[in-house]
Amino acid sequence: MNDRQDRLGDRDEPDVLAHARPFTGTPARYRRISIGMSVGIHAYLYLGMLLFHGYLGGAEWVYGWKPAAVAAVSCLLFARQAYRWIMRLDAQYGSGSGWSLPTRSVKLPEPRRRT
Repeated sequence: MNDRQDRLGDRDEPDVLAHARPFTGTPARYRRISIGMSVGIHAYLYLGMLLFHGYLGGAEWVYGWKPAAVAAVSCLLFARQAYRWIMRLDAQYGSGSGWSLPTRSVKLPEPRRRT
């Protein structure tokens, strides 16, 4: 037995106490996260394409309206899918029929006193 258990008796208290911030997930916050993530990723990729293909590679087609339109549509679709994924992960969408929480019981080994 460790010293904490000796002082407190045989209570089931963990040796290490964990501190967690309260969960503050809301749909509006998830929407901001998904939009920001999508805009950031697509801006990074689009500017990289402009740098490598347009500036360094000399291709003129990357400065047209079609690559920008494809990037904008992809950004919108990615933001929508990211929002739906986050909402499903938080269990705010769906019926929950795919979730299962089986009860498990595990016997942990007793610590040995080393001499």
